[in-house]
Amino acid sequence: MELTDRQRQILRFIADYKARHGASPTLREIAEHCKIYLRGVQYHLERLERAGVLTRTRRRSRGIGLRQEPRATLTPLLGRVAAGRPLLAEEHIEASYPLPHEWTGGGQTFLLKVQGDSMRDARIFDGDLMLVKVQPKAIPGEVVVAMVDDEVTVKRFQVDGKTVILKPENKAFAPIRLKEGQRFRILGKVIGVFRKL
Repeated sequence: MELTDRQRQILRFIADYKARHGASPTLREIAEHCKIYLRGVQYHLERLERAGVLTRTRRRSRGIGLRQEPRATLTPLLGRVAAGRPLLAEEHIEASYPLPHEWTGGGQTFLLKVQGDSMRDARIFDGDLMLVKVQPKAIPGEVVVAMVDDEVTVKRFQVDGKTVILKPENKAFAPIRLKEGQRFRILGKVIGVFRKL
């Protein structure tokens, strides 16, 4: 059975939603995204179910399952992060990229675009896309995306006694030594870098 453009749109939205949230969207969320009535969503889901593309569990608001789960995870690009001085990363999704499960590890990941060259000796350059695994902790020596006060930066995580140091990989930049009482948290660990040649 040939799928219509609307049915392909619904399938893409369901796959994207599941990749981001770990659960299927509700009928209402599909209707709002596709700008159609609930009755239209039900009609298309019935057709997709008959075509064998998806399954539905009745009386469950998030009971839509895809027959062929995508082998790729849609990974959101959240904005820019400074590789110089800390810069506020825009907390909205600019785009989503399908990345293989082997690269994302099946965990929660996101992409950030690098701005600046303080990490160039770690081969992270201005304009690169960094793949970041969401995690609240890091081992000293790992490259992390961290929030210092309300700004986000990428640096090598180090600890000197009780002092956290965010070290650049470029001698032209000074390390960021966190003062006592300064707000700090690790958003994730950098696990990959993509660049256009």
